[in-house]
Amino acid sequence: MAPPRQEEETMADRIKATISGSEDSSTASSASEDPVPAPSSKRRVLRRPYLILSIVVMSSILLAVVIFLAVTVRPSRAQLPPTPPPPPKDPDHRLADGHHRVLFTFGASFTTTGFSLNRPWPSEQNVIGNPAWPGRTTSNGPVWPNYLATNHNSTLTYLFNFAESGAVTDKQLTRPGNARSFEEQIEHLFIPNFVGEGRKPEAEWDPLTTSFGVFVGLNE
Repeated sequence: MAPPRQEEETMADRIKATISGSEDSSTASSASEDPVPAPSSKRRVLRRPYLILSIVVMSSILLAVVIFLAVTVRPSRAQLPPTPPPPPKDPDHRLADGHHRVLFTFGASFTTTGFSLNRPWPSEQNVIGNPAWPGRTTSNGPVWPNYLATNHNSTLTYLFNFAESGAVTDKQLTRPGNARSFEEQIEHLFIPNFVGEGRKPEAEWDPLTTSFGVFVGLNE
């Protein structure tokens, strides 16, 4: 039989081992219940708003570039095939008295061909006078006066086109621009050169064989 002192020491060792084991298990359980988030997950959470902001900014820049190109980049005259002028009318296409018809037009950008009274006037070789066919137009090709003077008639017709881009009907009714208004096209261009005794011989026209066309009001 063991001595009493040795039994007391053995019992004390058992109690210490039991206490130590319970402390280790409690520490392990607390560690499993309260896990510390990994630093990498925090970085992912912080990066997400910056990623969304970057996508929005890049999309906005791309949209702005597309709109800019759509508005500013237009096909130039060199990129488009040239429009051939209509063939000259033969003498049989003149009026019975050997004369031609005359078409006067007034208006703004949808009508203008860039005609100037100080340059060659209409002839059989170029019924719009100047510039070279089809003129300086906003469509990079013929506009309605061109067709009316050539394709849509069977008689030689000279076109005097006084329209100017940006023209308004009357500068007293709306904000004026640099272009002559419809009223000024008549008073400053048509009347001094085609009405009255001082007009040139080539400015003769017969009311029975002359037409007038007006397309204005889009700039009001």
